[in-house]
Amino acid sequence: MPVFISYSKYDREIALKVFEFLKSRRIKVYIDVLDPELKEEEVTKIILKRLEEVSHLLAIISQNTIRSWWVPFEIGVATKGEVRIVSLTTSQISLPDFLLLWPVLKKIEDLEKFVSLYFKDQFSLKKLGKTIELAFAEINTAEEFHSQLKKSLGQI
Repeated sequence: MPVFISYSKYDREIALKVFEFLKSRRIKVYIDVLDPELKEEEVTKIILKRLEEVSHLLAIISQNTIRSWWVPFEIGVATKGEVRIVSLTTSQISLPDFLLLWPVLKKIEDLEKFVSLYFKDQFSLKKLGKTIELAFAEINTAEEFHSQLKKSLGQI
């Protein structure tokens, strides 16, 4: 499940729209509400396991995120590896400085730019098991992914 969608429970509707959007582009996506293994007493254990399996984390950031302990936790866990981190905000909120380290998608249309780079990323291709295409991967590190997406979004 290469893309992990992190969101506040109050943003479930937009998270499901993003899930459907990415799924329609043949990207494997993890979203907790569709995880049959997720049980109340095992939430942290399952979330940590899922974060080990992903190549990208897409955090939906809104005013509701302030009330969520999970979104910052999931972003923090993702920073420990080569996970590509991207935020999506559909409202005009002021983001904390630490989120500006990574690309920020400001409208659903920006997801197309994310998708384009996703399929050029060696890490996601490895997670998808597409070994033949690895020779054609244009992105080899999280830093390269972040830099190229920020550039395409006009954030550099």
